[in-house]
Amino acid sequence: SVAGVSTDMVLGLVFAAVGTLLAPAAATAARGPATASHSTLQLSQARSDFAAASAGGAAVFGGGCSKGSSQGGKTGGGCNGVSAVIDIFRPSGSSAGAWEASAPAALSVARGWAAVCSFGPQSDTVAFLGGGGATEASFSTVLDLLSVRTGAVRSNHTALPAGRWGTAGVLRAFLADTLFTRLGASR
Repeated sequence: SVAGVSTDMVLGLVFAAVGTLLAPAAATAARGPATASHSTLQLSQARSDFAAASAGGAAVFGGGCSKGSSQGGKTGGGCNGVSAVIDIFRPSGSSAGAWEASAPAALSVARGWAAVCSFGPQSDTVAFLGGGGATEASFSTVLDLLSVRTGAVRSNHTALPAGRWGTAGVLRAFLADTLFTRLGASR
């Protein structure tokens, strides 16, 4: 025993916990097979390397590479067939457990690998920041703000001091700009 706890006590607790976990499954099995259903939705444009977030009860997928990416999106690679499409999926108002697609919106600049997050008073805004295209010269400085409620997109084309792609690159650039430039510190 360790600190007054015997092996028998531990085994008893484990068996009690397993019994508690298995009891609902045994009761369900006694009633017969469960009836479950699901549905699937497709993006309006097939693509990889897109940004995804949830906001205001919706799932949002924006940008990406419609023809894939070279070198798997690693440094030196590129986004082939950059996309500006934003797909918004929200729970159906008419069918419980089902989802439906809203009319697609568009980023102001087509790009893959954008950093993305949701925020706002009711978490109903999705931010797409940076991203990239086929070459390093096409890395984006753009911030697009999508209202999930209305589908409207507002843009700032100089949000980053230099074009960046991917969450880490965008975050580094944003923090460097905020901490050094805006706070008056020297680099």
